[in-house]
Amino acid sequence: MVLCQSGRIHLMNTLPLSTRFNTQIRAASMITLVMMAAAPAYAEKSCEVRRAEMTQALQLAEQHQHVQKEAGLRKALDELNAHCTHAGTLANTRHELTQLDDKISEKQQSIKKIQQEIDLARAKDDAKKITKLQRKLSHKNDELLEAQQKRGEVNAELAALER
Repeated sequence: MVLCQSGRIHLMNTLPLSTRFNTQIRAASMITLVMMAAAPAYAEKSCEVRRAEMTQALQLAEQHQHVQKEAGLRKALDELNAHCTHAGTLANTRHELTQLDDKISEKQQSIKKIQQEIDLARAKDDAKKITKLQRKLSHKNDELLEAQQKRGEVNAELAALER
């Protein structure tokens, strides 16, 4: 233990260098994981919103003297400033919309195929297979609805970005 001028006891300086280094690596890794987990949420926001949120998080880290978190946020903010553009966000949103259109089309084709299989099972009077296929159809309909809802959200986001 080391007593510093503020009267606080610091254990970190008494640990072996390798342990202190490992602790710093773990802290940096945690920051990276948090930022990666937040990446999908940030991908749906404009650069300005993302920049404001990150700046606010950086200010909080500075206030609470979280040095490693502060360093990670500064690096993320630098990356954001270097690479995030309105045109890039617009292109990413359009690409996401195209992917959702493909997914919706795929789900619709799958539903059509399952419906045909149900019709064949009905012709053969195979109640067990009909029940199984109806469950599968219900699941695919749920997936389709989810994809359509997501498409609506992304479409609204695109409209807002294009203003």
